Amino acid sequence: MKKTGSRARNARITLKNVAEECGYSVMTVSSILNGKAELFRQKTRDKVQQAADKLGYLPHRLARVIREGRFGNVAFLVGSSGIDAWFSEALLRTAAEEFGLYDMRLTVESLLPSIDKLTSEHLPPIMKELSVDAVLCDYVSGIPVAFENCIRSSRLPWIWVNRKTSADCIYPDDIQGSIDAVSYLVETGHRRIVFITRQTAFPHQSYYDRFEGYISAMTEKGLRPCVISPDHVITDADRYESLSSALASPNPPTAALLPFQSDVVAILSEASSRRCSVPGDLTFVTFGDYPSKSLDGVLNYVAVPFEEMGRLAVEMTLQKIKSPDTPLPPRILRMKLCLARD
Repeated sequence: MKKTGSRARNARITLKNVAEECGYSVMTVSSILNGKAELFRQKTRDKVQQAADKLGYLPHRLARVIREGRFGNVAFLVGSSGIDAWFSEALLRTAAEEFGLYDMRLTVESLLPSIDKLTSEHLPPIMKELSVDAVLCDYVSGIPVAFENCIRSSRLPWIWVNRKTSADCIYPDDIQGSIDAVSYLVETGHRRIVFITRQTAFPHQSYYDRFEGYISAMTEKGLRPCVISPDHVITDADRYESLSSALASPNPPTAALLPFQSDVVAILSEASSRRCSVPGDLTFVTFGDYPSKSLDGVLNYVAVPFEEMGRLAVEMTLQKIKSPDTPLPPRILRMKLCLARD
C-alpha cells in the first residue's frame, strides 16, 4: 500500500524532491547544497536547507566523485602521543565549520609514535586509499626526512598548520608577539624583565621564535636580557627553583614573559610562595589561545589566532586542491596583545 503524507523510509531523496519542497529550481538547490551557497541570499539558503533537513536529504558522495573527481574529504593529521598529539580545538572547530560551507568534511587522523621510521605503509588508511582531497598537518615536533618523503609520495595537496616551511604553510608571528609583549612591559615602566624558559626534548618552533623576539626587543630597548633556567632540557622543579632564586635576589625582576600558557598556574604558585604579589610585585605576560575563557581579563597574554588560522587554512587548502602543483607563499598571522583588567 502506498504511503501518503511522508515518503517511504528507504526511498532516496533527490535534489528534485528538495526543489519541489522549497519552490526553487533544481539548479539553485544543487548549487546551495553542493558548495556554492555563498552565491545566494541567506533567506534562500535557509529555505533550501530547511527543506533538505525536513526531507532527510543526503548528498550522493559517489556521484560527486564521478562528476567532480573529488571526495569532499580533508584529513587533519596530528601525532598520536605526547606533545605531538596536541592541537587547538578552536583551530579544528573553525576549519571543520569552514569546510562545511563547501560541503566538505574534515577527518582527524593520527600518525604512529615512531614517525622517524615512518614509511608509506604507516600512513593513515584514509591517505593510502586516496579517499581525501588534501591534508592539513598539525604535527608539533621536528619533521624527519622519512616523513617528508612519505608526504611527497602521497601526491596529495598538503598544507602545514602552525609550522614554518618555505611554502604551503600558515603560522603565527611569534617573534613579533614577543616584541610586542616586551614593548608593552617597557612602556609601563618595567626594566628587569625575565624570560622563563620551557625546554623539552622536541620544542616547537614557537619556543625559539618567542625567545628570539624577547632577546631582540630587550636588546633594541637597551636592556639586559635575563633568562631563567639553563638552555637545556630541564625539569619543572629546576625551573621553579631558578624563579625562586631570582625573586629572592637583591635586584629581583618586576616582569616576566612566559612562552607557554600551561606554565602559568605553577609559576604563579611559586611566586605566591615567595610572598610576591601579581601583578603588584611581578607582572606576567604569557601566550595563549584566542579567545581564551581562562585568560581573558585575568592575565596579560599574547593571543595565538587559532580561529583565523583555521579559516585561512581552509582557504589555502581549496587553492591547493585547485592548483596542486603551485606552491603557496607562507601566511604569517599577526598576534594580539590582550591585557588584564585592572
